Amino acid sequence: MNIKLSKAEVEIADSLTWGQQELVKSVMLDGITLNGGQPSGIDASKLVDAKYKLLELSIKKITDDKGVVIPFSKDWVFNLSVEDGELLYNTVDGIGKKK
Repeated sequence: MNIKLSKAEVEIADSLTWGQQELVKSVMLDGITLNGGQPSGIDASKLVDAKYKLLELSIKKITDDKGVVIPFSKDWVFNLSVEDGELLYNTVDGIGKKK
């Protein structure tokens, strides 16, 4: 599947493997603090890390508006416009939830 952003086209996987999905869950769960077996706190930075991990595992190729293939990086994602970032993340989040 391809997503057209304002300054790039991104090819994303159609689905995640079981192992990839477990990696994303692991990053997210790492941010939960338990107290007596019950959740007592969440480290929000781990939720951001889980989003980056999902994007990293889902993005197959990024091609900029000049046709140059560029590698995935957190910097590249961080510098997307809000609109492009939301479009990309919402699309990728959908494949992470496919059953």
